[in-house]
Amino acid sequence: MNDETTNYKYKGKYLDKCIAAELIIGMFEGKQGIQRKIIGDQIIKIHIDRGGLPHGNDNWSVTLALEGFKALRFADNPDRGKWNILTIDEMITRLEYL
Repeated sequence: MNDETTNYKYKGKYLDKCIAAELIIGMFEGKQGIQRKIIGDQIIKIHIDRGGLPHGNDNWSVTLALEGFKALRFADNPDRGKWNILTIDEMITRLEYL
């Protein structure tokens, strides 16, 4: 077991939109043109691999997280099925103007 698995704070929990949002930032911040399916597959896989529980609504949790990012302007999807995620610094800058 690696350190991420041992210390995963969501071990034994179902994926929800908040957990999905945190994982999306950790894995995809600053990335452009990421396919929605890749985001969903990777977030669900990493959550389960680290000890999170699988659930039938996992993809919905990822969708809600992405839509939340879009509403905050932390991400956008200019092309259907593709997402651009801002860097942490860009997200913080956006928050400063709220």
